[in-house]
Amino acid sequence: MQMLFDTKNVMQRDRFSYWQDAACDAYLPIACEAPDPSSFNGSISLERLSRLNLSFIKASAQTVSRNKSQISRDSERFFMVSVPLGESCNVTQSHRQAFLEPGDFALYSTAEPYSVECVNKVDQLVIQLPYKDLITRLPNVEMLTARRVDGNSALVRMAHAHLCQYASMIGTQTDEVKHLLQDTILDLLAASLATLTPEQHQLSRPQSMMLLRTKAYVRENLREHELNPTQIAVAMGVSRRSLRRLFADSNESLSAYIRDARLDKIAEELRNPLMANMSISQVSIKWGMGNFQHFTRLFKARFGMTPSAYRQGS
Repeated sequence: MQMLFDTKNVMQRDRFSYWQDAACDAYLPIACEAPDPSSFNGSISLERLSRLNLSFIKASAQTVSRNKSQISRDSERFFMVSVPLGESCNVTQSHRQAFLEPGDFALYSTAEPYSVECVNKVDQLVIQLPYKDLITRLPNVEMLTARRVDGNSALVRMAHAHLCQYASMIGTQTDEVKHLLQDTILDLLAASLATLTPEQHQLSRPQSMMLLRTKAYVRENLREHELNPTQIAVAMGVSRRSLRRLFADSNESLSAYIRDARLDKIAEELRNPLMANMSISQVSIKWGMGNFQHFTRLFKARFGMTPSAYRQGS
């Protein structure tokens, strides 16, 4: 669904107030500050998709921020990506700061306070995506917020161009194509973020590397109904006790990680038009959840609705 917010049809004295409300409607509770609210102008062209929200923003100079109070009012977790097009911006989160020129981009999380400062004008693509869709592709992604993804890299140059092209034309495509293009956008973002060096996101510690390897193994073997800690420990070359401690040290549980990863895959396929001919039970069995009643309870606990309601987009 495409939406357009534009101050040009609003009286000048009301434009900045309108803009603040529009920004919250387009994304989530945030605050906007402008050096000259009395002469503010701006537009947001927003495409709401099944998983991603893509928006092109052109506006006067401003700073957008989100604080703990706003987070407490809307705690659903998303990642956001700022992709500067014609003007630079500055992204700050978790005591890190990324100064971005056109061609670069940076990630930030809506679950932690942040600010995005545009000192001249705003001219950028902003991508909003569910937390789970990126972390399943890049388990260490939370370490990568407010870090500059360098547009001088050949891979990032390619990703930047494709992200802009896909965002500009995805609204005119069929549901099947939209679903596939959303996966492509997510893959491009994950691949570009992965270009950050280990030193930058502190992955040199053996424990962190083992955790990443273990999670990758789990995701690759989710369809195995008998996937269990013993099998995983053998594959990783460690004891079950060490594996359990590894997840406990990161405030996680291996069994919960397996369960949630399976539920996320099932949810993804229930919204996939290409899987419309498969029954819900067939999808759940495909991803290792054969007890349908137990699966339904777990699904509702995770997503707040039954699998059938989720598939219907309720």
